[in-house]
Amino acid sequence: TSGLSNWFWGTKGVLSSSFKLFISQMTGKQAQDLDKVTDFHEELEGDAAIYQAAMKSLDQNEALERASKEEALRQLAAVKVKPEDVDVIVKQFEIPQDKADHLLRLQKGDLEATLRDLLSS
Repeated sequence: TSGLSNWFWGTKGVLSSSFKLFISQMTGKQAQDLDKVTDFHEELEGDAAIYQAAMKSLDQNEALERASKEEALRQLAAVKVKPEDVDVIVKQFEIPQDKADHLLRLQKGDLEATLRDLLSS
């Protein structure tokens, strides 16, 4: 924390005695002006806390989304696909082998379901 913050709040988050003395020597107008500044400072601290919470939430959401995508890719990679089924799709629809493989994996290796899906799209 800065020296000004320590002078203002002290070391334990309580108004310091030197700041209390400073306040007691102020006129009414000066005290009102200072009150406005401290209110603004408190609002900024609240905004910072909201911002930090929002960023933490975004980071957590991104981590969950990343983990979800990784899990989906692991599940797709675990699906058994017959090379001859990939060849059928490549020859009939003239699409790249990796795309045909991916489409079959999305349909759990079911050639008929993959063909139906390709014909309906």
